[in-house]
Amino acid sequence: MNKLTHTVKDAHWSDVNKWSVEGVECEVLIPNKTWQKGKVKFCIEFIPDEPEINEIESPLDDIRQSIN
Repeated sequence: MNKLTHTVKDAHWSDVNKWSVEGVECEVLIPNKTWQKGKVKFCIEFIPDEPEINEIESPLDDIRQSIN
């Protein structure tokens, strides 16, 4: 992640804005057809891992363990 942070910081804001918000003009060749004009946009999304759910200890846990 550190390398990505430095790359984004070093990029010119106008370039980042163009690629992520406005889009960059391009053409795509459609198979058996012609070129289609459009834009390309990039989006990076961070999805955090689900936090671990810690079970709440019950005062009865000791009794349950002694029975088993």
